[in-house]
Amino acid sequence: MSERNSSSDSGVETGEVLGIAGRQRAVVWCQCPRIGGLVAEQLRGAKWQVAAAADVGAALEMTQRQRPELLVICFVGQPTVHAGRVAQKLRAACPRRDLVTVGLVEPRQVQELDPTWGLTTFVIHPYQPQELLARIRLACWQHGDSATGLIKAGPLVINPRHYLVTVDGRPVDLTSKEYELLRLLVEGRGRVFTRPAALRSVWGDDYYGGERTVDVHIRRLRAKLPEIADRIETVRGVGYRFAAR
Repeated sequence: MSERNSSSDSGVETGEVLGIAGRQRAVVWCQCPRIGGLVAEQLRGAKWQVAAAADVGAALEMTQRQRPELLVICFVGQPTVHAGRVAQKLRAACPRRDLVTVGLVEPRQVQELDPTWGLTTFVIHPYQPQELLARIRLACWQHGDSATGLIKAGPLVINPRHYLVTVDGRPVDLTSKEYELLRLLVEGRGRVFTRPAALRSVWGDDYYGGERTVDVHIRRLRAKLPEIADRIETVRGVGYRFAAR
């Protein structure tokens, strides 16, 4: 990866996060401002970039736009089934296969937890801050490919820890936006991303360029990655997807 693909250019905060570099974005859904504020503060202290919301719709929008590595769902004071269904919706909104979802639950709710809600782990409230961070760290280490931090698709390997991309072991020189667009597509393989959705995820809400920017970067990715170019599919009139095969 060239120097153009620096962490500051890609909008990603630098530094180790709970011992795992590149694991930086978290969305917290909590309807209790006091608890939600404490959780967000603890995560920020551990170098996470945190977006917090009490409203389910806002949390869904944050999750879709930011593709976080971590979701924290606060069950405290909520009907257990309702909070569990919120967890399901938020997980479905994020294409990441290595997404970690942590539930903050009351003791009475433990027996009501349903595995179909997709919680990776849970912490009983009230809790000690170091316990929450330790549970998150352990879940990140144990959860799928996150143990190595690698994102793999056939001969393609994306290393978020060092912002490197290789194909059959060959390093590929990408700009920061090419890298982020490729990562978006590969992490959401099989899912169609519209041009506006790609612009929001990679360039941010404050970007004023046109949708053609996405097309230009897709052409560059195909040219630089001929071995997997056919997997970057155009969905006519809609957008792009990375074929899930």
